[in-house]
Amino acid sequence: MDRYYYFVNTLPVLYFSKKPDINKKVFIDEAEKWLTGNDFSILKKLLKNEYETITKKTAELDAYFYFISEMTEQIVKWRQEKESILFPAVAKILSSDSDPLKKEIALLKMRWDMLVELEYGHFYSNVFIFVYFLKLEILDRLYTFDKEIGMVKFKEICEVQYDRKIDNTLN
Repeated sequence: MDRYYYFVNTLPVLYFSKKPDINKKVFIDEAEKWLTGNDFSILKKLLKNEYETITKKTAELDAYFYFISEMTEQIVKWRQEKESILFPAVAKILSSDSDPLKKEIALLKMRWDMLVELEYGHFYSNVFIFVYFLKLEILDRLYTFDKEIGMVKFKEICEVQYDRKIDNTLN
């Protein structure tokens, strides 16, 4: 655990409202130097979104992934049926008149806040390092949003294709 003290102290502080001063690749490269084999294998599985395959899970990670699973299930249910859901904050976000990007950012902020709660009291532990990585993932997603690129993609998806030949055999 002595190595974790050094590693954690070298990491820049992450803020939801600020682009991070570190990226996931640099973080993973540094983590490989300082983490135990088991903790690094957990981190690699988090990187690959293979949480279910982790054998030695922490209670904090279990709580986070349960929260994400429930939140996702509730969003699907609300979108299909406009049914009331367990998380009033999620329902408020989904039913707001704001644009989809603002809704996505608000949902990411909910995930961020959950991670902040889970890291409390775990400053020099594997939990802190796992939570730090999950926060980096949220920031990575958040700072890849680009309105212009999004609009181009939206128009590509919604564009109607009229260049198909009409079958005249019915005449």
